[in-house]
Amino acid sequence: MLALAAFAFFTPNPLSFWWKCTIIAVVILGFGAIISQGLIQRREDKIRDSRDADKFRLLERVSEHLLPKQSAVPTAPVESPMLEVTDADPRVYVSVVDRRSTLHPKVVFSIQNRGNSIAHKIQILPLKLNCGEATFHAVETLAKDETKEVVPLVENIMPVWRHDITRIMVKEWDNAGDISVFEFTRPMSITYEDYTGKKKWETTFDLVYHVIQDIVQRDWDLSDKPVLIEVKNIKFKRLPS
Repeated sequence: MLALAAFAFFTPNPLSFWWKCTIIAVVILGFGAIISQGLIQRREDKIRDSRDADKFRLLERVSEHLLPKQSAVPTAPVESPMLEVTDADPRVYVSVVDRRSTLHPKVVFSIQNRGNSIAHKIQILPLKLNCGEATFHAVETLAKDETKEVVPLVENIMPVWRHDITRIMVKEWDNAGDISVFEFTRPMSITYEDYTGKKKWETTFDLVYHVIQDIVQRDWDLSDKPVLIEVKNIKFKRLPS
């Protein structure tokens, strides 16, 4: 177009005035068309970019509603492998022996180490009830496959019953006043450690006393002696240092 305009003005063969004006007008219209086309293209690019941004924001909002958030998914706590009870660790089991029919009635706690190393400072933690408390003396060591007996000491009771833990259990059950409950159950635990005292373990269990069955047993002498007090739900865990 620039060449056409130059031709109109500088050609040696003079053209008529109107031809020159026509050529200049064509040149001006050509430049105008080019500029207009550029502006239109630029506007279309902006509109397309704006639409793409709106689509992206819409997809983000949809994904927020459809996809669960990472924090909303509950995850189970993973126990550190260092706190697992291994085969090489001590493992203290517990059972109860009912000796209340003897001259000196008692309920004996029998502890046995079924692990593969010696347990040190074995302690049955106290049974604390509203009507009384039973404590236990500590056992210094318990070798592999060794069994020892621990007798509870019940506080604030007649000396003849001081080793019978069922005395405070039946009293607690009676104070609750619900005879529809045939059993009295309380969680208990035993702690122990290795020879360094740096590794510690815990045995948890439920002490279950069959109260109604014991009352029936006292009133009627049954030939088949039922289990009146026992241990259930024994579990083991490593304690953090």
